[in-house]
Amino acid sequence: MLFVFCQVCRVLRGYLSWAISYASSESTGIPHENDWKDPKTYLKEAHLRIQEALGNCLLPSLQLLPANPAIGLEIWEVMSLLPYEVAICVKVIFSLHGFLFQNEICYQMKLER
Repeated sequence: MLFVFCQVCRVLRGYLSWAISYASSESTGIPHENDWKDPKTYLKEAHLRIQEALGNCLLPSLQLLPANPAIGLEIWEVMSLLPYEVAICVKVIFSLHGFLFQNEICYQMKLER
């Protein structure tokens, strides 16, 4: 499970770094090979997809894994590529999701009693 988690983080990091380089190539005046999408729009979509993957999937699943600093480093390497505002939004989504998840578990435990 840890291997798959690290691989997903690395794929997300590669996707985001490619989107950042694609968007920055517009500002340098380098022509794009495939002009099928506006680079700035593509970067915004990439930020939203990464934000959703981190906030709804990867960060909540950390609660199910044993403590491992390598996994924290993989998450940090993805989040360090995000703008500050998006990273804060991911943390808020995670804290709300974790709170709701914790309340759901407490509710289920009360039902089992």
